[in-house]
Amino acid sequence: MSPGRKPDTLAYYDAHAAEYAEFSRPGPAWLRDLDRFCALLAPGARVLDLGCGAGHLALDMIRRGFDVSLIDGSAGLAREAEKRTGRPVRVMRFEDLADAAAYDGIWASASLLHVPGDALGNIMKRINRALVPGGVLFCSFKALEADLVDDLGRLYAAMTVPRLEAMLERAGFTPEGSVGERDGRGADGKAASFLFAYSRKVRDIQASFTWQPGGPGSPR
Repeated sequence: MSPGRKPDTLAYYDAHAAEYAEFSRPGPAWLRDLDRFCALLAPGARVLDLGCGAGHLALDMIRRGFDVSLIDGSAGLAREAEKRTGRPVRVMRFEDLADAAAYDGIWASASLLHVPGDALGNIMKRINRALVPGGVLFCSFKALEADLVDDLGRLYAAMTVPRLEAMLERAGFTPEGSVGERDGRGADGKAASFLFAYSRKVRDIQASFTWQPGGPGSPR
């Protein structure tokens, strides 16, 4: 974590929404991720873009014929997504997600990575509840051994391949292939490594769980 820096992730996105909308135009690798996610869904499936950002990939899914709902925590990015997609965007924190069996797939690309590690268990329970049995989840994180606050004031939660695999299993998901990893670059201009996983809901979970990266039940 950057010394002495307090995270204010939403403040950054609200203040720089238009700039971030340009930066976040998806490249070929992210479009391949979306292709694979869509291939796991039936035509016309109900999809939640959880942390939709500026709405680039939501628009792609809409054009493919999916029934897409959008959520983001940043009011600024929500406005960008609404302009781009013509769809309403719910502005809410992920911990307030209360939908039940509402979606066949949840796309959480570069969004859950901003959730503090000790809050991930509760949010994963809510994601589980929002999916139908057999529903598909895509999620991606920065590969980090410890929490990080970047130079733009954004929090990134610690995540490694074993931690991600263990978290998904505990949250009632089974993998669709192995966790992937590739290099990229963040809005701060710095090189980063990203983890991404496809998984399918195989069981309900009745209660949230405490997820402490590096703690008991959280492999390094």
